[in-house]
Amino acid sequence: MASGQITPLQYYRELHRRIAITPTADYPFKAENLRVIGYRVDLYEDVEAGKITAEKAERLIAEQQAAWEAEGQARERGAEEARRRAQQAAYERQQSAQAQGATQRRALALQLLQSGAFRPPQPYQLQPYQMQVPKATNCTSEWIGNQMQTICR
Repeated sequence: MASGQITPLQYYRELHRRIAITPTADYPFKAENLRVIGYRVDLYEDVEAGKITAEKAERLIAEQQAAWEAEGQARERGAEEARRRAQQAAYERQQSAQAQGATQRRALALQLLQSGAFRPPQPYQLQPYQMQVPKATNCTSEWIGNQMQTICR
């Protein structure tokens, strides 16, 4: 290792420490990244302890990286599929609501037509003038005492 460089173990330990102190609200993938980096710290500790070789550690890290990327792609496909299903469900709800609205409008129109509440306006018809004929009355007058009384029938 050249002068001034840090070991992979030091690098991943510092990275793990920095991610651990970052608030979860600011870092949505914190737990997943801590798991991946923690695995790498464990591997490099085993390399320094002499339990495994550096080549084997690099191979295990490459396998872990490939599995991690496959998980991410599967998660993205799942999210895309869920988004597509949600859009399809929303579209079907909208179509159902439109069909139900059309059915309700037709039922209301039929009800109005059957009840006679809706009748088209009749054209204006001129009514002929009819002169009022005075009623025939029969009046009789007679004297009652010193007064005249008139009765009309």
